[in-house]
Amino acid sequence: MIRKIFFVLFSIFLIYQSWKILSGITEQAPVDNPGTAFVFAWLISLYITGVFAFAGFALPTQKLLPEPYYLIRNPDKLNKWYKTLRVDVFKKYLIKFIWGKPKKKKEYFSGRKEGINDFIINTKKSEFGHLIPFVIINIIATYVLIYGKYYLGLWLLFINIFGNLYPIILQRHHRARLVKMELYTK
Repeated sequence: MIRKIFFVLFSIFLIYQSWKILSGITEQAPVDNPGTAFVFAWLISLYITGVFAFAGFALPTQKLLPEPYYLIRNPDKLNKWYKTLRVDVFKKYLIKFIWGKPKKKKEYFSGRKEGINDFIINTKKSEFGHLIPFVIINIIATYVLIYGKYYLGLWLLFINIFGNLYPIILQRHHRARLVKMELYTK
């Protein structure tokens, strides 16, 4: 319970930090060079994605989207995008640097048939935790590009692709594989 409260409070703190950094981004932020723009883009992406990630650790955020959203309607098309964008390479780095420890893996999936339901819920939580930030960051990137902050806008788009789009495709790919194995039917 304390852990959940901490995650919700930290999510609220990240909302505040996001607002703070975004409120003056077009006027005050020194984002006219690629290096500084990258730092600001990374922080914006980290804060906004963190809002939804930490909320998802504490709350059933995956339920905010209707169940039909999570269905994989065209697994072949999804697999094509997975291969074209080389999400498999992204997955390898993710496993090596973040999810490689056995304890971390067990948190996501126990490895047993009984754990498949939890795994499906975790993929939905993860997908939701990246989908909403993906949309929000794209809106922000479009706004700053229109405003003329090209370095910041392009960095935001670039970081957003790898930080949010790739994880979305990866989670959907996980569920598509379960559908093929007839372990996930909903």
